[in-house]
Amino acid sequence: MLNDVSTETLADELAAAAVRIAQHTGRFLELLAELERREIHAHHGFRTMADWLAFRVQMNAGTAREHLRVARALVGLPKTLAALAAGVVSYSQVRAITRVAEAHTEAAILETARHATAAQLERILAGVHRAGARDGRARIEARRSAELFFDEDGMLVVRARLAPEEGATLLRAMDEARRELWERPDAAQRPVEQARADAFALIADKALGATARSGGERQMIVVHVDEEVLRSPDSSGESRIGDKGVPAETARRLACDSSVIEVAAAGEVGRRTRVVRAALRRALAVRDEGRCRFPGCSCRVVDAHHVVHFANGGATELTNLVSLCRYHHTFVHEGGYRIEWIGHEPRFIRPDGRPVPTAPPPGPSQPERRLGAEEVAAHRLTLASRWDGSRVDYAEVVASLC
Repeated sequence: MLNDVSTETLADELAAAAVRIAQHTGRFLELLAELERREIHAHHGFRTMADWLAFRVQMNAGTAREHLRVARALVGLPKTLAALAAGVVSYSQVRAITRVAEAHTEAAILETARHATAAQLERILAGVHRAGARDGRARIEARRSAELFFDEDGMLVVRARLAPEEGATLLRAMDEARRELWERPDAAQRPVEQARADAFALIADKALGATARSGGERQMIVVHVDEEVLRSPDSSGESRIGDKGVPAETARRLACDSSVIEVAAAGEVGRRTRVVRAALRRALAVRDEGRCRFPGCSCRVVDAHHVVHFANGGATELTNLVSLCRYHHTFVHEGGYRIEWIGHEPRFIRPDGRPVPTAPPPGPSQPERRLGAEEVAAHRLTLASRWDGSRVDYAEVVASLC
């Protein structure tokens, strides 16, 4: 019982446990970087590594992205990773170090970290960053640029380098766009890369005087596709956007949630009709809580997917529809994934026949234990700062590091 243990003994054990936490965190980040290199998220159907991490170890999206940022930075900072794995610096210190350190400054910053508290280190490294920003203004002006081009898939690629104040303005505009696109409290769980792309597109829309759209009406794409191609992607027939051919399965995906105009062979044009009408779309949004149903995905910009395609006789009714984001909608059509209903819940099946897990498998249970006396004695002062309590001249420390 802890009631029988002295306060000093408990304090020493807590300090030793903190060292163990730092050591395990170092290993965690090392494993994370390696798993990202192996692209485990793509193998499991996740858009980003942060999505997979949040799902696999029950982190929120922001925490997962921050751990991933630190893991990536530590790949180029081996001394810092080794110090964390040895338990001589804390994760809080490593987060600050990875925002500033480079290979040639790593050793000096690590030495500073050993003589400063985590709060002092944050302040010192913020000063280093500001000093570098002032000295680099001329370099920033010279590097400002923007280029736009279409890649081989017809996608617009935008690359830009903006001055800090310009970047802040753009980010503010994108934040405003995200608030318009997603109004629910958990909208922040949207993967950051796709959220930025959607917000960027809305900024362009607003610049032209357009308003935000949702679901299948978010954009207008005219696809010319023969009826037999919609029924069976393996059949011969036309499927194109403009003068460029598109895969038949892509045409089927776009037709899942769109407007359809039938044109007879003689040229007679029918009325434009919505495949999924507004009332049914509202019912679908209520049932699926307005999010993608693929396990681990919380995207709020979704299409209505026909489990059995309407061109193959699938009914356009709630029991045959499921909400999917554009990314996972592509998985089901072009990627070979399929959906089965288990009661009222969809189950996703990989192309190899294995089901996608609806929750991460539980890890092995570990019995609770207290650290032994030898471990406590070895590590009770390992993470203690070497700061002696004297006044810190931050300007002098920053100048020496710069």
